[in-house]
Amino acid sequence: MKYIIVIILVYSVLNIYVFFRGWQVLPHNIYFKIIYICLSVLLASSFFMAMLGRSSLPLPVMKALMLTGSTWMLAFLYLFIILIAIDLFRILNHFFHIFPSFIQENKILSGQFIFITIILGLITLFSIGYHKFSHPVIKKLEINVDKFANGRKSLHIVAVSDVHLGFTIDKERLKKYVKQINSLNPEIILIAGDLIDIHTRPLEEQKMYEELLQLKAPLGVYMVPGNHEYISGQKASDAFIAKTGIRELKNEFVSPDSTFILIGQDDFSSGKQEMLGEILKKIDHKNLPLLCMNHQPHDKNMDDAFNNHIDLYICGHTHLGQVWPMSEIVKKTYRIPYGYKTEGDTHFYVSSGLGLWGPPYRLGTQSEIIDIKLNFKQ
Repeated sequence: MKYIIVIILVYSVLNIYVFFRGWQVLPHNIYFKIIYICLSVLLASSFFMAMLGRSSLPLPVMKALMLTGSTWMLAFLYLFIILIAIDLFRILNHFFHIFPSFIQENKILSGQFIFITIILGLITLFSIGYHKFSHPVIKKLEINVDKFANGRKSLHIVAVSDVHLGFTIDKERLKKYVKQINSLNPEIILIAGDLIDIHTRPLEEQKMYEELLQLKAPLGVYMVPGNHEYISGQKASDAFIAKTGIRELKNEFVSPDSTFILIGQDDFSSGKQEMLGEILKKIDHKNLPLLCMNHQPHDKNMDDAFNNHIDLYICGHTHLGQVWPMSEIVKKTYRIPYGYKTEGDTHFYVSSGLGLWGPPYRLGTQSEIIDIKLNFKQ
């Protein structure tokens, strides 16, 4: 609790800084100032109102608050960075007089021009980010696996991660996702965790399981839980998933047609994740191609896959940071923050995700669906 209080206090102080920097360039009009105060309070508090009311507020209200609050969180981050940079230049100008004379003589007008330019810039940036989120790309991969698969020549996989169904990603958007996935005609569909966002309530009220039941693949649809399945409540998440026709794998394996083995590891956040060595002890036909899903691509998990000769290892979780500058932090945190990589005979893919958490924008990243063709030894 004390960490939450500290975060809220820091957030509030930084919001006050942004508020007063905007206040300085407002026209001397009482109505402008009243509107500015009300708008600032609404923007700064809407995300917290949404989190507090996620179990009780009407869904349209929740969706509006989540959109407003999460958008402000991102806008606030960029405004803070920009304003700090401007203030550093102001300090430099105090000592070295680097600003042109026009700015020196028209401080209020210059400030208003900069303010309007920043707002228009953010609107443009967020429009691009929304488009990159709303139009997932298809990432095609063709991978050769040096193992026999009981006569099977190839396997067509469509994989996604981090769908984050909830208040932001609703049934209408899910319908588009399902249509796009089915249009690829996969033999098997894999979901590498975080199908659910922060609460199952919008999924149940909108009957999103009706759309998930439309996913079509002859060998089935499989998923592993991510950390958000546990954030949403394990029992509620499991109950919802049970309605979808999706087979959830928690430290389990399946062999849909006896030509390959698919392993699903429980998420690290469950505290019950089994390492692959333990799961493989239960498998008789380890000579078949081994596919595995695990939501979080920690180095320990990657080493585990490599050491146990997993042929294809699929993860998500990172979103590649989703927006800059988080993308740079993620790149420094994970050995494979995003994309395709091989280590020995193990092929890794870490997805940036189909959906997202929080603000519905992709800045420096892209929503995606992975279309994989596995070719086996003949």
